[in-house]
Amino acid sequence: MRTILLIEDNPVSATAMKLILESHGYAAIHSGTGLEGMAKAVAYQPDLILCDVMLPDILGWDVLQQIRSTPSINATPFIFLSGLDEKQYIRKGMILGADDYLLKPIEPGDLLESVGAVFRKYDRLTQPYVVEMQRVTQELQNVIYKDYLTGLPNRLGLREVMEVQLRTIASQTKEMGYALITLEIEDFNPNPSAGVNALGDELLVAVAQRLSHGLQDQGLRSTLARTHSQQFSIFLQGSTYRPFLENLIKNFLEYLHQPYTLQDQCISIKFKVGICAEPDGSPTDVDHWVNCSRLALQWVKRQVHGQYLFYERQLGQNMVEWGQMEQDLHQVLAQRQLQLDYQPIVNLITGRVVTMEALLRWNHPQLGTIIPPKFIPIAEAHSSMYAIDLWVLATALEQVQYWRSHCRSHVRVAVNLSPKTIRQPDLVEQISHLLEVTGAEPHALVLELTETSLFDNLEATHHTLQRLKMRGIQIALDDFGQGYSSLHYLRALPLDILKVDHKLVQNLEQNTQNQAILKAIIRMAQSLDLKVVAEGVETKSQLHFLQSQGYHMLQGFVYSHPLNQEASTDFLAHSQEQTLSAA
Repeated sequence: MRTILLIEDNPVSATAMKLILESHGYAAIHSGTGLEGMAKAVAYQPDLILCDVMLPDILGWDVLQQIRSTPSINATPFIFLSGLDEKQYIRKGMILGADDYLLKPIEPGDLLESVGAVFRKYDRLTQPYVVEMQRVTQELQNVIYKDYLTGLPNRLGLREVMEVQLRTIASQTKEMGYALITLEIEDFNPNPSAGVNALGDELLVAVAQRLSHGLQDQGLRSTLARTHSQQFSIFLQGSTYRPFLENLIKNFLEYLHQPYTLQDQCISIKFKVGICAEPDGSPTDVDHWVNCSRLALQWVKRQVHGQYLFYERQLGQNMVEWGQMEQDLHQVLAQRQLQLDYQPIVNLITGRVVTMEALLRWNHPQLGTIIPPKFIPIAEAHSSMYAIDLWVLATALEQVQYWRSHCRSHVRVAVNLSPKTIRQPDLVEQISHLLEVTGAEPHALVLELTETSLFDNLEATHHTLQRLKMRGIQIALDDFGQGYSSLHYLRALPLDILKVDHKLVQNLEQNTQNQAILKAIIRMAQSLDLKVVAEGVETKSQLHFLQSQGYHMLQGFVYSHPLNQEASTDFLAHSQEQTLSAA
């Protein structure tokens, strides 16, 4: 069966011609725009192209010129369809290399006669040669441009589609958005045994099918390709509005993360995604798109918690800094490059400091002072996080003992633990040892954990927290309000303190929604007998609002910036006279 690609923007005409062709034994593929038509021509390799001259995005003349300049489809027969009946238009179409020029409205007999004549002409002239060449060419095309396993375009096939579409950007009459999305399966390392390799192949085919179905369900103009052993890429044409793309990626990830049942096994996999919606350099250069998408993917792969990332111009510099930090991190403890600053947490009733939160800093010899969000993901990815957290605990406990003996201050010290640390099997024994070595009392220590740390492995985490709490250590849930924890989990976990995410406090005066959330949080905390700390309080109006709602404690610039070891000691030495009203 011969395949005919119909590029026609009028849906009524397109439907009528498609029915006529199919009723006479042809397979008809429809496209409503020139750009989409060229992409389908590359993807489907039709035996004939019928193309309207006046298309909504580019002219039919341009379509034919692009077809003739694309090696894999440059010999495809081509017929123009047009209402332009002036002699010069007909002549132009034939000069450009069209095989026929049909004037609208097109009678069914005229359409079928023209199609049949073109096929007969090509059959007579080239049949013996073309048949063999088509066979060889198709085999080569499949080897060169298609992925043998999934049947999708491979890296070169995707490049050809992108080149066809991107070359037309300069001639577009209206702005057209594009995005290149690269997805990679995490930790995909099948055992080299034959059975597992077969299972891995089945999994890749299943992923390809889910992606294909997802794109079809969304009705998106796109090209899906398998570009690496465990990588898939989507070249998307249409809306590149960032919220739309973010929602699309989240929906895809939710769909792709559902378990796969293969060979009587239930398999779960995760993905990392890099997105380029605005490349550096020329927007028509495929390499710019590919490199920017890959850079975003490489960066998000280094993050422990993130699943997707949009390319931004500073990523290149970030990668350079990451590489340097990655290289230098292994000697950070030996060379004493870490330090702790301390920020007071104040009791809103008494106005006195009750806790000092330990804030980690890395004094890098070349990059200067580096804050945790920049280097903690590297430490977590390279298994040095536990050693760093133990150093922080030991240093903070030594410091709280120093304050007690030199400042007569009975403040507690709060230490943030990473998700990986809370899952260490000997964590309780290590903390007990540090308490014994430093002489610090267990009730002088508050451990702060994020919602991710608590809920990744709830049963094991619950057991660890119970053991810590039995020793008198307090447990705080940090950044509360960011992950929308279930009330059921809050009741089940042995928590003492909720620390409200600073984003809820920012612009509190103008944000009535955040005001309502903060009111609800304090009511919920009171019902669960939990104390609440509001983080990131910067203004007195924020302070007064929180105080009026019954918040117990605050932390933020309105009271004090983070202080180094010496400044924090001086601060606490005079804290007996410090009250909140003096802030």
